[in-house]
Amino acid sequence: EVLSILVERYEAKAAPLEDASHSAMLAHLMEARGASQAQVSRGTGISPATLSNVRAGRRDFSKADIRKLCEFFRVAPGAWL
Repeated sequence: EVLSILVERYEAKAAPLEDASHSAMLAHLMEARGASQAQVSRGTGISPATLSNVRAGRRDFSKADIRKLCEFFRVAPGAWL
């Protein structure tokens, strides 16, 4: 217990994790899965325009879109928050 607390404190100071943007998360998941934007659009029902806007950083996904992406990529919703 004590060791895990000390490791957690050290990591928080030495290598803090920043929240990933929706754009960065989408890019990472697409690369990891080897999925194109067209495949993500077909698999989720999210329009290509919405995906393009998120990838360009012009907008974020809606909660409904996040649910669809979680199912498609098989990740927990917390990955997007």
